[in-house]
Amino acid sequence: KLAPVLLANARVALLSEIIDKIPREIREQNTWLIYWQGVCRLAVNPSESLHYFENAFPAFRASGMMDGAYLALAGAVSALIQLKSGYEQIDPWIDLLDELEGENPSGPSGQVRDQIAVDIFFALVLRRHDHPRFPKWRKFAFNLLASGYSFKQRLSSGWRFCFYYIWMGEYKKAFDLIDSLRKEAQTHTYADLDLLMILAADQMASWQAGLAERSFKAADSLKKIADKSGIPFWNIYRKIHCIGAAITEGDLVKADKFLKETQEVISAGDYTDKALFHNMACWLALINENVHEASIQGHNAIEYSYKANTYLTVAIAHYGTA
Repeated sequence: KLAPVLLANARVALLSEIIDKIPREIREQNTWLIYWQGVCRLAVNPSESLHYFENAFPAFRASGMMDGAYLALAGAVSALIQLKSGYEQIDPWIDLLDELEGENPSGPSGQVRDQIAVDIFFALVLRRHDHPRFPKWRKFAFNLLASGYSFKQRLSSGWRFCFYYIWMGEYKKAFDLIDSLRKEAQTHTYADLDLLMILAADQMASWQAGLAERSFKAADSLKKIADKSGIPFWNIYRKIHCIGAAITEGDLVKADKFLKETQEVISAGDYTDKALFHNMACWLALINENVHEASIQGHNAIEYSYKANTYLTVAIAHYGTA
């Protein structure tokens, strides 16, 4: 009963300390404690977090605790999205979601549905946008943007919709949502990771829409919060999209500078980062009329996009190479 209250007040570390003081034999036999251990480790160690959710899910399901099963499933999906080690690993969990909904047509309780909607929605965006229940989960997630929900919930749902709108080419919707959430963030407390995702969406959408200056400003804000939060992978993301912004404004010298800076750190990136980096390198080589280099970079982009295994990265890589 204490766990949701602590999490609502961003006291994840305290909750983790409390659970760690409980004897191991009790922690390992109590399904809710297994689940909460996964929640506590989600932001700092998604791989370990996934292990807890994988153990909690079948235990909840076998005990008939459907709300717990839905929560563990959404936790596993969230961990896999953060790991970015191949999004095809989400597919079995979507199959399990289908099974849960078949066993329990009424679905989870309203409160649990609100908790899991954004993760289920984003998993379907990444892997099964043609899923028959995608419109239903999109609606559940979109409802969280309403003013009756907390800013934390709106921000969490908001950044996912920002990327969804960008991928769908609906830039006006993306910018309207980004501007609204960034303005609201000035007077609210929030999790740094959620605001970082909004800024990341802003940086990406801006250069793709031809707004290079806005993209660079978003990149500067992204760097400040990422440095404060100590989340290193944003440095790679930021540099990759700075290449795009520099190409958009026609400054090839600046684009080459960011390309070289990114090349020094890209080995630490995930498959999506590497696919986008090689795609940028392909475009820059084409602009410089180096067809041979563009061909090499394009094929590298395709290779990494298939390893990332999302429709978007694969489509972008093939488009750039073509």
